[in-house]
Amino acid sequence: MDSIAEQQRQAYEDMERLEQAVVDLMLQKLTKHRYRLIREQKISNLLDQIQARSKLITELNLDESGLRAKEIHMMGTGFDSFYAQLDKVRAHHRRNPELSVQPPELDYIKYTRNPEEADEKRRVLEARLRDTTNVENVEIDDTELETFVSEGDMDKLETMFSGDERFGRYVDLNEQHKLYINLKGTSTISYVEYLNVCTRFGDIPVAAKDNLYVEYLRSLAAYFESYFARSMPLFDLPKAQREADEAFEKEWAERKENEMDVELFCEPCQRTFEKETTYKAHMSSRKHQKTVDRLAKSTCAKSESRVDHAKRIARLEHKVQCYVRALGSKLSDTRANVQRRQALTEDERMHELHDVDEI
Repeated sequence: MDSIAEQQRQAYEDMERLEQAVVDLMLQKLTKHRYRLIREQKISNLLDQIQARSKLITELNLDESGLRAKEIHMMGTGFDSFYAQLDKVRAHHRRNPELSVQPPELDYIKYTRNPEEADEKRRVLEARLRDTTNVENVEIDDTELETFVSEGDMDKLETMFSGDERFGRYVDLNEQHKLYINLKGTSTISYVEYLNVCTRFGDIPVAAKDNLYVEYLRSLAAYFESYFARSMPLFDLPKAQREADEAFEKEWAERKENEMDVELFCEPCQRTFEKETTYKAHMSSRKHQKTVDRLAKSTCAKSESRVDHAKRIARLEHKVQCYVRALGSKLSDTRANVQRRQALTEDERMHELHDVDEI
């Protein structure tokens, strides 16, 4: 096992190389969407490694076991500890005489190479080889053309997105569209129309905002969170969620206590009412009393549940709207793409679906 000092030195060295790799990736000018997305995924992974090294250094500096202080003390007492470590290194190499040592710098060279430039060089080399050998399918040694984009990365990208998402260029809300048209108070609209109104929560009647509506909002939020992780790996989702919650709590505290959507919800019956007279008539009805008796709920608990129900809905609506703002033009781009694809023939759609080289 390496000494504490050696572990710290190695961690600092790794951090410097990882940080340089991030810089090298950021400086590359890429035009293809797939390569830009893979670059973001690589940067996210490198940042995770930097955080892991930083955490290790912090833990070693805390020295809760006292080993680091003991080791530093031994360093000042002479060369005994140095020769002890040297003997361990020599013994390790005697046990593994054929062990090859690769300079760590070689693992980071790939981050300096542009994949689009490497593709062009590869095409040129293959064309020259075909001209000289008259062989159609040729293979070249492209070790020196290795970049941060591997075949595994490309294969993984193929399975991460649906066809409509086009490697994260657009969103795919088809499932949420199906949920929406089955909600109370909504009409059957096309997918393109839905993309226009999917975040207009005020258009949905208060009476329609039941548990099904809550599930619809949760489905929207879950999809956007998944989409951020897949197509925007550098997006700080925890920070966005924290800021959304803080903003919501501030807005909720400023709302009037007698707001209609807070007061006119019956938790036992899971019904929301638009008019106070209808709500009061329901609360005194025999059907309501039977439901209350069956659930054995107190009046105080019901009153708080109405507020909780309205707050839960408002929080989800606010979160989804914050997510949509963070997506920028993704929704409008998706709507334009859907309209464009509707004008294509079936053959043109299939050709576009399989022609991903230019993405």
